[in-house]
Amino acid sequence: MASEIKNPAIMTDFLTDVVIRTLKAKIEEMSHKINDIHENLKYFEKKYGMKSEEFYKKYVDGTLGDDMDVHDMDGWAVQFKV
Repeated sequence: MASEIKNPAIMTDFLTDVVIRTLKAKIEEMSHKINDIHENLKYFEKKYGMKSEEFYKKYVDGTLGDDMDVHDMDGWAVQFKV
């Protein structure tokens, strides 16, 4: 097939275009994920009345107490570490 290509510049342009479109799509996907994480952090901050940095320090130190749902704590910690 490569021997059939009459103008390698056309193939290079095509491949460059494919790579650029693929990278743009991946960047957009990552941007959406980052926005989702940011929204999740804001939700937990509002629900528990503390910033994520403060929560994570208390989470690591083991000083959060028993008032917080364990699933929320783990979810918040995972989101914050990302």
